[in-house]
Amino acid sequence: MEIFEIAESVANNVVSNDVSTQATRSASPIDTIARLERSRIEWEAGAYRTSNMQLYQILSECYAFGDELSFAESVARKQALDKFYAERGYRIKNDTPLYTRIVRAVFGNIDRRRTSTYSLVLRAAKAEQVLPLKLAEWIEAKGGVQEIKLRRSANYVAPKQKVEAAQQSFSTLPILATVHSEQLSLLANADFMGEECVLLATQQADGKFAVRALLRKNAAVNAAFQSLYSEQCEKQKQQEKELLAANEADGAMKAAA
Repeated sequence: MEIFEIAESVANNVVSNDVSTQATRSASPIDTIARLERSRIEWEAGAYRTSNMQLYQILSECYAFGDELSFAESVARKQALDKFYAERGYRIKNDTPLYTRIVRAVFGNIDRRRTSTYSLVLRAAKAEQVLPLKLAEWIEAKGGVQEIKLRRSANYVAPKQKVEAAQQSFSTLPILATVHSEQLSLLANADFMGEECVLLATQQADGKFAVRALLRKNAAVNAAFQSLYSEQCEKQKQQEKELLAANEADGAMKAAA
């Protein structure tokens, strides 16, 4: 664009703004409010909706990219993400949720609040088993990404709280096995008496578990407790679902009698 065209465009914008300002001042307050309302409706149905639908389409593709894959495909995806992060100079923790890794790769690693919101939306959709093709429709039905974030925030449990909750129930769990060997005895330390640790094992074909490492670091132990917390929550949800189904079946039988 030539400098004269730029100057003309700026002048036209100034004139347009001046006319709009004069119209606002000369119109009655009720007419001004009504005109602004019409502008808002046009904006919501036009640029705002178009922008949101474009965003939802990108999120749908991010959601599909994070879908369940075979082991080999999952490895290839992780390698691709790691390479992409290295090329962009992004840093990420190994235990970062997959959808967060995908969203940060796509939307950049600058605005953490935005990427956190989008990641939360995708994880919420996954929890409700929303299909990728239905994601945009689902987000709109929920009132948009911010509404989903606010609703999820009410049920948010911090990692520290998950660890504490799992630790409280850990001592009540039945002992599955007592493991002892000469090699493990060499790793035993009286300073850690009564404290939790992680035994890293491989399940063998005969059903036995081959313990290959003993981990005491807080990060490893806390990660194990967070996984235990999530597993316990899933079991509780499944039990509640089964109980509800049983109650509904019982009610249907009584109604038919």
